[in-house]
Amino acid sequence: TWVKAKYYENAVLGWFFDQCNNLPLPSRGYAILKDAAAVMGRRLENDEYRVLRDLVDYEIEPESVDATTYKSLEALFTRARSDFDPAKEHYRAFINRRCDRLMGLVEKRSLEALNEKDNHIIVFPQGTRSVRLLPSRTGMLEFALRHEVPIVPVGSNGCEGVYPGASPWASGGRIVYRIGKPLTVEGALSDCRIDTPYRPFTREASAFADAFERGAAVVTQGINALLDEPYQLGDTHSD
Repeated sequence: TWVKAKYYENAVLGWFFDQCNNLPLPSRGYAILKDAAAVMGRRLENDEYRVLRDLVDYEIEPESVDATTYKSLEALFTRARSDFDPAKEHYRAFINRRCDRLMGLVEKRSLEALNEKDNHIIVFPQGTRSVRLLPSRTGMLEFALRHEVPIVPVGSNGCEGVYPGASPWASGGRIVYRIGKPLTVEGALSDCRIDTPYRPFTREASAFADAFERGAAVVTQGINALLDEPYQLGDTHSD
């Protein structure tokens, strides 16, 4: 299973996930927060994080960061790390390079799981828990389209009654799983086929964002067709 890297902050959860052969996904946001905590010894304020995220995502340019915010974040831009020399590289390039390297490992381990270990990979494309289905995110499509991996949609009905709140322990009840037909680049995802090689989870892959979005919509509808009405795509009711 692909699992958010932030969940590994809990030592017990991290141990449990390792025993289950899960794969942690370190997002750019996670990389920013972890680096800031190591350098500054504190958690970023929301407005500070927003500036750094926009900077890393090329939404703003370095010179547009106001003087007050720059001062509070100066250590991140000027302090050398084991793999960062601020005299030779900008903070933005450093974070993106680190994320590309980490996500390259996710790609490698995922391919090992599929091809060498003959396993399947479980992905929760919504990215969070909800009673009603939420639109799928595109990360899974970046990987699946690049390596032409079939996506098998699964609809889960009744889970919220068996696993209430954040508890990992079942309270009893009935869950109905429905498994759909594989979605492939030869079939339902044919309109999303990408013939140009690219590295998933990088800025390079963003050139194919439209194909990823189309694929995510196909996955969402594939899951939606396997759900009973209370769980189908619509108004969200987060757990």
